[in-house]
Amino acid sequence: MNSFAAALVLSATASMAQHLRGSNSSDNTNFQLLGVSPEEEPPAQASRLAFETNLTNEIDVWNSTTLDSLGDTTDSLLSLSSEGCLCVFDLDCTLSSRPHGHVQLSSMGLNFRQSFCSSCHLAVITAASKRPIAGIHEYVSRCDGSCKARKASQIAASHGVHSSNVYFFDDSAHNVAGFRGTGMNARQVSCGRCGASDQDIQKACGVILCR
Repeated sequence: MNSFAAALVLSATASMAQHLRGSNSSDNTNFQLLGVSPEEEPPAQASRLAFETNLTNEIDVWNSTTLDSLGDTTDSLLSLSSEGCLCVFDLDCTLSSRPHGHVQLSSMGLNFRQSFCSSCHLAVITAASKRPIAGIHEYVSRCDGSCKARKASQIAASHGVHSSNVYFFDDSAHNVAGFRGTGMNARQVSCGRCGASDQDIQKACGVILCR
């Protein structure tokens, strides 16, 4: 049952219970005017009171069960949303179309914010020195080979991101291969050229090398 239907049922049952309570109050007044005490009410009135009591109890049970279920679902959704994802990029020949020195942004460097990574945490891990890239605020420099996988894992942990939601992009097959067995995803880019394309930013699972 969706939330709208649940709300409709709850409203209808609550209104019915209120109507029955109003009827009961009116009937009690009529009994007093007729000189009949509530203890001497007819069987129909007793049946109505029993029905109202059972209905109210069922509403309470339904409310409690439904709210508990909604609470569990909300906690799960919050857990997923807070986990997020992490995109990690190499710099030279990946975000930059130059192998070293001054950064000249590649297609990936210009457009990574238009990819799925725009909703993820962002980081750069480079074997060279730190050079700023607009939109990225986490950097690790002088890190190559297995160091990249280790640092990517540490950054993910600092943000509470699960390893399966980490995506790494690098032009070096050696660096990408270092992610095998980590549970993180890594993709070799810039295949045969220096500078990655924005088309290389794919939300693919596993460790993928150029063919």
